[in-house]
Amino acid sequence: QPLLAITKTVPQEGYLLGDTVPFTVTVKNNGTFTAKNVVVTDKLPAELKPVDGQALTFTVGDLAPNESKTFTVSAKATAKGKFCNGATVAASNSKGGSAEACVTIRQPGLNVLKTGTKEQIIGKTADYKITVQNTGDVDLTNVVVMDTAPSATKVVSATNGGAISGNSISWTIAKLAAGASSDVGVTLQSITAGTLCNDVTATSGALSSKSQACTNWIGRGAILLEVVDEPDAILVGDSTVYTISVKNQGSINITDISITGVLSDELDATAASDGGSVSGKNVTFPKFGPLAPGATKQLTINAKAVKAGGGELKIELRSSLNDGKPVRETESTNVY
Repeated sequence: QPLLAITKTVPQEGYLLGDTVPFTVTVKNNGTFTAKNVVVTDKLPAELKPVDGQALTFTVGDLAPNESKTFTVSAKATAKGKFCNGATVAASNSKGGSAEACVTIRQPGLNVLKTGTKEQIIGKTADYKITVQNTGDVDLTNVVVMDTAPSATKVVSATNGGAISGNSISWTIAKLAAGASSDVGVTLQSITAGTLCNDVTATSGALSSKSQACTNWIGRGAILLEVVDEPDAILVGDSTVYTISVKNQGSINITDISITGVLSDELDATAASDGGSVSGKNVTFPKFGPLAPGATKQLTINAKAVKAGGGELKIELRSSLNDGKPVRETESTNVY
């Protein structure tokens, strides 16, 4: 009588998502009589798709005693996990049989995340942290991390042995186990104001991941207030002109600039430029700005001497700098 046996094997492990898995199916007649009308049927799970529409039913025909036939079923892995592939054999004059082979499909994964200082004053330094993550279930080797700093910045330092070349920094992680992560860092400096973005790329074989961290570099604010009188000294009944100079010595625009002046008892205000309002010994100028870096604004106050003594003009300036705290300046005028 015929006696059919079927075996199914996978030649190797280590398959990744998207790989083609070759299953080998062997059917043999271990009996003493020819098996008639032998048919082998392969039953792939849904996660393993036949390649190029390959048929999964094989018509063997008659199989003599001790004769065997071998078939290869090629399937593409479309999901990760452990999947078992079964096959059956049947004949018109013999009992059939079944066999299965299981394969584990793994998926490699790589992700890089960059975080850093959101806002910094130019001239200071900003720190960035780069986290490289193995998000898959396969160990990764020779993971290359490449950081590209903006051209307007300078690389100050890099952690974990980062190799600095101009505005580029690179690291090589020899092995990153499945599920593990590794951190590296870089410190930059900028003397240019504005939002500058720092890019990083991590690669391992065909895997690649990118991330970006941006820093708003803020210019430094500084203001110079000067007051000069001309002429000085003056006689009672004569007049003098105070020239107020406001200069932006910083690297950012200054806004909401307001100036007030107060004269001592020896002097009375008679006029003010730029729409300044005069009320006795008090002068108030309308707010102005923005005042660009390096720019100067001049205002004038005309005053008349009314009493001999050490006259003076006190100026107070407030602006968007220093949380609105005042800058003060005093100019003395001798009245005879």
